[in-house]
Amino acid sequence: MDIEKGIKKAAKKIVGEDGTQYIKGIFYIAKHRGYLNSENCMEIHTEYVEDVQVLELEKKHVFGGYYDVPLFSETDHRILVHVIRQHAVTGKDAAEIGFFDYQENRFEKITETLAWNWQQGSRLRWSLEDPSCIYVNKFDCGKYYCSKIDICSKEEKRRIPQALYDISRDEKIGITCDFVRLQKYRPGYGYSNITDPSEKVNVPSDSGVSAVDMNSGEERLLISLEKLAKSNDPEGKYIHYINHISISPSGEKVMFFHIFTYPKSANIYWKTQLCVIDVEGNNFHILENDANVSHYTWISDFRILITGITRPDNTYFYRVYDVENGDYEEISDSLLCQDGHPSMLGKEGWMVTDTYPDKSKFQHVIQYDMKNKIGMEIASLFSDPRMSGERRCDLHPKVSPSCKRIALDSTYTDKRRKVVILKLKGSR
Repeated sequence: MDIEKGIKKAAKKIVGEDGTQYIKGIFYIAKHRGYLNSENCMEIHTEYVEDVQVLELEKKHVFGGYYDVPLFSETDHRILVHVIRQHAVTGKDAAEIGFFDYQENRFEKITETLAWNWQQGSRLRWSLEDPSCIYVNKFDCGKYYCSKIDICSKEEKRRIPQALYDISRDEKIGITCDFVRLQKYRPGYGYSNITDPSEKVNVPSDSGVSAVDMNSGEERLLISLEKLAKSNDPEGKYIHYINHISISPSGEKVMFFHIFTYPKSANIYWKTQLCVIDVEGNNFHILENDANVSHYTWISDFRILITGITRPDNTYFYRVYDVENGDYEEISDSLLCQDGHPSMLGKEGWMVTDTYPDKSKFQHVIQYDMKNKIGMEIASLFSDPRMSGERRCDLHPKVSPSCKRIALDSTYTDKRRKVVILKLKGSR
């Protein structure tokens, strides 16, 4: 054990934190190799799950991306995925974009993109207005943009001159932020094809949350980082950026996280504000300024489910916020005692979420009945500890339109990402 600790300490000096985590992962895999086989690396609770499918390609990573975009087709037999080589480097290697037909168990490539990251991919999604098309962020000739592509002809039908974080359901408005700055300060969430021109500026006046007209491509700054910083950092001492943007179901409101870091602090790495503004840039208000918020899902135009952690006592929470006045209701359950990625599961008050790896390196999928306040674990999957830092693989549960299936990104075997689809029992 002393030898192992000595190797880890020396490795941290030589290869840094990510390299150290990788070496720790190698030790863990070697120590538990006799146990970590495909049968032991995934546990399915068959009282809740009817069937399991695994979508994978030999010697490739296959993953959907974030949990908050429509990756399942309207017909509920295809799912959009990114396919990359095992040792791919963001900003250099292209990701193949396509779909898996999980009824026929086949992959069909549509296009490629250089604008992708390990956590959110390329913000890939189906068009809700035109089910034969997809939207994908791309990079070419030094610029980011969003491309609408027909999956049959593989031809680009429209090009929006900005990479988009979210798109309204009627596809009239897109919302964007500075993806290069985001990658600089939150690796794994932005894009790394070019360097950040605002790298030496703590509070850029021309950066923030912007709305984009999907037809004309015209961009409007809804609120700047400069304005956001005035409430808590008027002197601009800290580094400010935007992450986690989501448009309300009606398309009238925009939720986002305003994040600012403490460059010289070793104890607190960042602080967050949960903010809401309308798509015209009016009615801005802060819903949460004390706790650090993490993840989100809209329940309705007026209620939003948020996960986070209180400060300074570091207690994780699930809360439902009223977006008009900031009041919230706490969800208390022993299964919801850590952070996760929540999505609504049907119209009857059900939710699905996940956890980060526990001490045994297993991630858990939880189904929660919000009406009756009952939670249940439906699956648990091993998470390969060699995939760490921005390359880590969170489950990011994604719900199909029928609410009969949940897709998970997982590294439960082979140190390769694959998509695991759970077919649920019952109806929602």
